[in-house]
Amino acid sequence: MSKQTSKGKSRKRKVARVHSASAYLSVNSLTKAGSSLWLNVSADGELLGKLEIGRGGFCWTGRYRKISRHLSWSRFAELMDKNGYGK
Repeated sequence: MSKQTSKGKSRKRKVARVHSASAYLSVNSLTKAGSSLWLNVSADGELLGKLEIGRGGFCWTGRYRKISRHLSWSRFAELMDKNGYGK
């Protein structure tokens, strides 16, 4: 958000960054079978979990978990519609 100064110019507030993600991509194109994008998601420098994004959907593995949870693209769209738009 910007705040208006007395001269009409806007200045931006500085916001501390809490979350970060580092990515690893093994193939140049996600359209090929077996290719995925891996993200290590962190907050305040501590790993929250790992997210694998592929053609079939998402796989999330929490920081101390050995088993990942799968979410298809269709299910993801349903959840976003419900949580994001209240539908």
